[in-house]
Amino acid sequence: RLNFDSDVYPNGVPNITVEVEGKKVFDPRTSGTAYSRNPALCIRDYLTNSDYGLGAETAEINDTNFTSVANTCEESVTLDSGTENRFTINGTFQVSQTPKLILQNMLSTIGGNLVYSNGLFKLKPAVYSTPSVTLDESNLRSPLEINTRVSKI
Repeated sequence: RLNFDSDVYPNGVPNITVEVEGKKVFDPRTSGTAYSRNPALCIRDYLTNSDYGLGAETAEINDTNFTSVANTCEESVTLDSGTENRFTINGTFQVSQTPKLILQNMLSTIGGNLVYSNGLFKLKPAVYSTPSVTLDESNLRSPLEINTRVSKI
């Protein structure tokens, strides 16, 4: 709050700038709490926060997955201007917004999806995953049959 006094501010109201660090979030990798721009940690915090988030139990969070995604977010990528983390989250939301909209906006920072399966939340960021299974002809139930249309020209 600023109390204006024309004797103190003879040229009018000064320009005020601030640097906001955000909220401290829990990091399952270190078991510590600190300010972070890591989307996985911020999404985890939103999911578990009972004041403004979804209020999910920590037992509903797949911390192995969130740890892996947090590491992915902090991978260095090279750009023309230098290197930076693969994914960061920088922004705010209003608690009057719907949880769906808040999560969609948070997930847009990793281009990914949030999945709730078998009682656990998991994150899937937009990164290439090496296939774990290779399919070949032996996986087919029957031989391939190709039917083509006859050209009417």
